Amino acid sequence: MEGVWKFNPFYWMALDRLDRANQNQQALSLGAKSHKAGRGLRLNPLRWSGRTLRVFFVMLFMILAPFYFFSGIQPVSSIEATSYPELSLPNIGLSTPVAPLEMTDRQLIAPATIAGSYSQAENKQFIIGHSSTVFQALDQSQLYQHIYYNDVEYTITNIETLAKADVDMNAILSSSEVETLVIMTCAGTPLPGQDATHRLVITAERSQAKSQSYITAAQNTSATSTPVSIDEFIVTPEN
Repeated sequence: MEGVWKFNPFYWMALDRLDRANQNQQALSLGAKSHKAGRGLRLNPLRWSGRTLRVFFVMLFMILAPFYFFSGIQPVSSIEATSYPELSLPNIGLSTPVAPLEMTDRQLIAPATIAGSYSQAENKQFIIGHSSTVFQALDQSQLYQHIYYNDVEYTITNIETLAKADVDMNAILSSSEVETLVIMTCAGTPLPGQDATHRLVITAERSQAKSQSYITAAQNTSATSTPVSIDEFIVTPEN
């Protein structure tokens, strides 16, 4: 019995330590469950079931999806285009914003559905656009019709269709004595890559500036003995 008595104290000490370890482990487990339960309660304060949550999110998606898709299909350029100058040819029902263009690798890239403009010289504005979209009716324009660009009136003074090789871009982009618009689009036989064999080139001069130039020319020649005839757009001496 003496040996058993000596062994018992160690046995009870080990058992007591094991019991405390179990209690600590249970306390940690309860704390973790309580933390998870608290976090779950914050994420789901109404304590909805998983099926209820799925139904709620599906309904929310169905409500918000139309607004998302509607806003997604609106091109950014259409929003920006509200600040662009407006080009209008009332006689052919043409009206379009005109976006500023930059020369890249000696090329000007026309916008897809609106017109684009480029200027490198005084009194000259070069405007381009696709004949399949924005300028599809441009070939119906006629001489002396009015064009309105950025709230300024211009009058068409020249219309010509040129082969691509005959288009003189240096002359088109060079400066002018009066404010001038040069509008160009594809014409002739279509080619791959939204191209064509020819170019339709329309030149228009600012109406007020042009009239003033004719008045000045008439005043300068009225003092001479050479008679002149003055029509609406051209001043030429009579033969």
